[in-house]
Amino acid sequence: MASTLHRPGTVVPAVAIEMTATKCPRCFQPVFPDDTLAFEGSHLMHFDCGRPRDLSRQERVLLFGHCWGHQMACPACGHEFRLFELNPNRFERGNPTCCPRCRIDLIASVREHLYTCPLSPEVLRRQAQAARENTRRLVKQVRELTRQADVAARELLGAMKQSASEAVRRTIKVKLHAGGLPQVDVPGPTRACAGDGSKCAACDRPISRHHLMVILVSGATCIPFHASDCFALWDEERRTFQSTPRLAAMPDEPILREKAREAIRSGRLPTAKPGRTFGGPSSGAVCVICGEPVPRGEMEFEIQFAVPEAGHHLHVRCFSAWELERTNITGAPIS
Repeated sequence: MASTLHRPGTVVPAVAIEMTATKCPRCFQPVFPDDTLAFEGSHLMHFDCGRPRDLSRQERVLLFGHCWGHQMACPACGHEFRLFELNPNRFERGNPTCCPRCRIDLIASVREHLYTCPLSPEVLRRQAQAARENTRRLVKQVRELTRQADVAARELLGAMKQSASEAVRRTIKVKLHAGGLPQVDVPGPTRACAGDGSKCAACDRPISRHHLMVILVSGATCIPFHASDCFALWDEERRTFQSTPRLAAMPDEPILREKAREAIRSGRLPTAKPGRTFGGPSSGAVCVICGEPVPRGEMEFEIQFAVPEAGHHLHVRCFSAWELERTNITGAPIS
């Protein structure tokens, strides 16, 4: 008997998964550790779906071959009988193993007798008992593997949803900065309806009729959103956008190049090639060219001409303007 079982359906799906117990592929009822089970290929199923806890094949060998005429008493009513009175037809499976008088199910008592009867071969008793214990252990392993697969699938779904949400959030931020989405409260009415295939203003995906759509009306412009996520993300990001102080727009290129020439003339920056150049998010340092702070988190360049000289911080456009001006003076190619 194999120690593990690979069940179909344990692959991580792309939809929500419900926590379910292992089920018999015949009757679709849950499989429990105390059930009597059989194998068909890689499938685990009830030996008898009508009586999931009936005797196994090994236990039937003991009953019909060695204990058929043994006497036992009902633990409920005390009535004494022989085992063949419980199931007169040994070739018919599924007959109830009930007390002839009180009709209580005696399957547990019969199984105990089969495992302890001194008149049957000990090797057969041990084999039957070992087979049952192995089956119980296997069912518990399968249930634990199923539980772990469900947990892993839920965690993966959460990560996928979070990743998709962050991607939409980044897109909304870009559109807010570029003016592609409203940055303030829309004075017009807001209405919700079933999707009609319109493209969502936030994620650019069509809104199908199976999804709820929110429409912002601003003048003659209708702005559709997915109601479930995109609209809420836009509303959150626009509020953050409104509360974030923003600097005036960067000067045009001619003005930047004039500022770069002034920085060279005044000695704030040389015309030599930097010994070190770093790029990364700004910490809010002031640009040496234009004198304006580089917004925290925005891409900047830091250049050093001698070690351990303190670095000079520049906007990306200011760095480009200084590179053009210094190469015009030195005649060196732009590095």
